[in-house]
Amino acid sequence: MLNGKGPIGTVLAQADGDGNVKGFAANPNVYLVREDGHLAVGQGIGTDGTLTVTRDMGLKEPFTGTSALQSGEVGDDFAYYFAISEQIPSVVGVGVLVNPEGRVQAAGGLIYQLLPKASEETIEFCEKVAKTQKPVSELIDEGKDLEEIIKMYFPDAKILDRRDVRFYCGCSKEKFMDSLATLHEKDLQEMIDDGKGAEIVCQYCSTKYDFSTEELKEIMEKKHSVEDR
Repeated sequence: MLNGKGPIGTVLAQADGDGNVKGFAANPNVYLVREDGHLAVGQGIGTDGTLTVTRDMGLKEPFTGTSALQSGEVGDDFAYYFAISEQIPSVVGVGVLVNPEGRVQAAGGLIYQLLPKASEETIEFCEKVAKTQKPVSELIDEGKDLEEIIKMYFPDAKILDRRDVRFYCGCSKEKFMDSLATLHEKDLQEMIDDGKGAEIVCQYCSTKYDFSTEELKEIMEKKHSVEDR
């Protein structure tokens, strides 16, 4: 999660080990461009805030790390986070190519990290690659796939695994019903007394869920039954 108090507001992304990804920006309509024609992501996100990463590895408690935003540029700030919070020297390259109609034409990311006890030769090689690599979005727009991009910079790389990445929200009316049940009884009762029901819009996929007054009453009844146990 990033929030640098810029006009975009909070930016949040979630992913799991199966390649399911979802995310949102509080104000996705911000469009800022630098003098060189590239998107001014840093200006949109801002720098007066933090980058927070939470990892659930199936242990007793999830790991959460936080670092102060340096530039608002996602790749740069993630590299800083890895170095400060996880003590892993990393290069993070992310990019989005937007066409004149404002639609995403190509997008991608590349992260490479040094393993413990990396040799000076390896470190120097990675530093050289970092200085010369082209934006990932441009390479993807040229038609290159991920394996080609990796082999461009690391010719002897061995591909150990492949996994597709897809947008998947997973929201449902049942899940939002459970969320409504966590509201204070006073707030829930006010919605019932209003008689107009409730509409919830998923912030990830924009799906709308309508709840009638009768459904709100059912939620209230279930809430009471749970509290009385």
